[in-house]
Amino acid sequence: MYFSKHRLWSRPSAKMAGLSNRVKRQLGWVTLSFVLAVTGAFIWSFQPAQAHRPHDVVTQIKLSPSYNQDQTAYAVVRGNLFKTIDGGDSWRRIVNGLDTLTPFSQLTVDQATGTQLALGTHGDGIFVSNDHGESWQRSNDGLNTLDIGVVYSVPSDSQVLLAAGADGGLSRSTDSGRTWTSAVDTSQLFSVIAEGDGTLWAGDKTGQLLSSNNGGLSWQPQLTVVDSPITALAANGKVVYVATATRGLFRIDPKTLDILDINKGLEDLRIQSVKILPGNSRGVIISSWDRGVSISLDSGETWTDYTQGLTKDKQADELETHHFSEIALSENFLDDKTAFLGGFNGLYKSTQSGQQWREIETLARGVVVAMDVSPSYASDQTLALSTYVGKIMVSNDRGKTWQLTMNGAEVPRLNGNFKPSYQDPRRFFDIAFSPDYAVDRTIFTTGLWTKFLRSTNGAKSWSLHSLDTEARGLTLLLSPNFDADKTLFIGTQKGLIFRSTNGGRSLQKLAQLPWERGNDSPSMVISPGFATDRTLYVVAETGVYKSTDAGKSWQSTTENTPIAEAWNLHVEISPDYGQDQTVFVSSYDGLFKTTDAGESWQQRLRSQTAANSLQHRLS
Repeated sequence: MYFSKHRLWSRPSAKMAGLSNRVKRQLGWVTLSFVLAVTGAFIWSFQPAQAHRPHDVVTQIKLSPSYNQDQTAYAVVRGNLFKTIDGGDSWRRIVNGLDTLTPFSQLTVDQATGTQLALGTHGDGIFVSNDHGESWQRSNDGLNTLDIGVVYSVPSDSQVLLAAGADGGLSRSTDSGRTWTSAVDTSQLFSVIAEGDGTLWAGDKTGQLLSSNNGGLSWQPQLTVVDSPITALAANGKVVYVATATRGLFRIDPKTLDILDINKGLEDLRIQSVKILPGNSRGVIISSWDRGVSISLDSGETWTDYTQGLTKDKQADELETHHFSEIALSENFLDDKTAFLGGFNGLYKSTQSGQQWREIETLARGVVVAMDVSPSYASDQTLALSTYVGKIMVSNDRGKTWQLTMNGAEVPRLNGNFKPSYQDPRRFFDIAFSPDYAVDRTIFTTGLWTKFLRSTNGAKSWSLHSLDTEARGLTLLLSPNFDADKTLFIGTQKGLIFRSTNGGRSLQKLAQLPWERGNDSPSMVISPGFATDRTLYVVAETGVYKSTDAGKSWQSTTENTPIAEAWNLHVEISPDYGQDQTVFVSSYDGLFKTTDAGESWQQRLRSQTAANSLQHRLS
C-alpha cells in the first residue's frame, strides 16, 4: 500500500531455526510501519467462549515495594513493558527510551523506593530507569556481553545491580547501573539470583546452588540440589527454597545446607516461581507449569492447590510452553492479601491471599492494530482502522470523530453459527482502501486467521470471505490498477500467498514460499507499474523474494546476503520504481537498499543494536 499501516509493536521473533535453546521466547505481533474454572475435584477446564479475548501472554510481573500505597506494578506482556498505578485496573505501555528490537529477558525493581528499575535484553544489554519506569537509558558501560539472561537489584543495597550473561558470567554495578565490572567469568552460568537476610543465593541450569556474602563480588558453590535446572529461589535467614524445572521444590537449611524434598502433594513438579509469604515465615506460594498455584503454611510439609479463577489455553500446549509464570506479592500481603500471577492466558490477581483469582486485562481490546488513509483523503477526509479485538471504525472528518462499522461482522456470522467459540473471532490484523476508493468505495479488512471482510459501500456493511486454506496473519496488498484489473493479494505468516482477480470476491492459493520467521508479519509491496512489469516483492525465509509474473513464481534476491538472517524485515518500494529500480528493506540489523531491482543490496544504515553487538564481538 502507499499509506502507512499502524500495527501494535512487539518484540521481534527470530527465524525459528535460530531461536536460542536458552530461553523460550514468546512470539508476538510485529509492527510494519511505525509503529480453572475448577470442579470440586480440581479438574481444569479450558476457558469458555469469549470469556477471554486472545491470550495476553504475561511472562513477568513485578510490584513496587510500596504497592499498598502507590498501587504500582509492571508486567511484560507479549514482550512489551506495561505499567499500572491503580492495582491493575488500567495499564499503559512504557516505551520512552526503550529503543530496542531484542527480546526482554528480565525486569527488576529496587526494593528500597521502587524508583530504580533495570531491564535486561537478549542482545541490547541493559536499560535502566530512575523515574519509576517512565524513561529509560542504555546501561552497558563495562558489560562483557549484551545478551543478558538475569538482572537483579539487590534488596539490601539498591545501588547494587547484578547482571548474568545468557551464556555465562556475571557483572556487577555499584552505581545503579551506570557502570559495570566483571565479577564472575563465563565459565559459570547463572539462571536465577535471590537474597535472604544479607546473603545472595544463585542457581544454575545444572542444579547447583551458589552463595555470596559480599554483595555478589565473589561466589562459592555450595551444593548440587538435584539434577535439574534451578528456575526460582526464595530465601530468608532461616530457609532457602529452590524451585526446579522438572524435579519440584526443595527446602535448604542455609546453615547446615541440609536438603529436604518438599514435593509431597504436588502434582506438577515443573515449578516456575516461588515466594515466601510476607508476614508468615512458614508460608510459601509456588506456581507450576500446568497446575497453577499451590500454597503451604507449614514450610512445604503440606500443600493446597488454589486454581479457582485460573484458566488455560490449549495453544500453550501446542507451543509446548508453560501456562503459568511469575508470582508477585504485595509487601503488605498479610493485610491486603494481594497477589498477582502471570500466565499464557493473561494476568491474574487475588485479593484473597492467593486462594481465589480473577483475570485482569492488560492489553486493551481497543488497541489500534491496523490503520489506512483514503487515497482521496484530501477530498473525503476518510480514515479507517481496526482494533486488537472487536472493532472496525471509520472517520470522515480527519479523525475528529469515529463511527463503528460492524454490520456483517457480527460474531455469529464470523463463526458461522451461534455456538460458543474458543476465542472472539473479531481479532483483526490488517485494513486497506482500494486505490480507486473515491469511485468504488471498497475497503478490505482481514482477521488474524483465514477470513477477511470486504465492503463496497464505504464500510457501511461487510461481506465475509474466507481463504480455502487455513492461514495466519493475513496481510493485504492491492494492485495500483485495482479499478481495472481487480487484483488483490493476501500474504500470510506461513509463506502462503493468495490472489484475487475479481475484486476480492474469491481468492486462490498462488504460491507457497519457505517460511520460518515465526510471527513476523509478511511484508509485501507491489510495483507502481504493476500493469506492465507484473512485479512484486515479499518477505519470506531467506529475506526478500521477487516475482515478475504477478506472483506465480518467485526468486530470492537476498539468499546470500546479511538480509537473509536479519529479523523483522519490512520492505518498501520507490514510487518511481520504473525508473530508479529502488527497493528498501528495514530490519533489526539496519536499512538496506537496492537500485537494480534486487540484483544487489547495500546496507545504508546500521542499527544501534547491531553496531553494539558487533563492537562487543570485536572486543
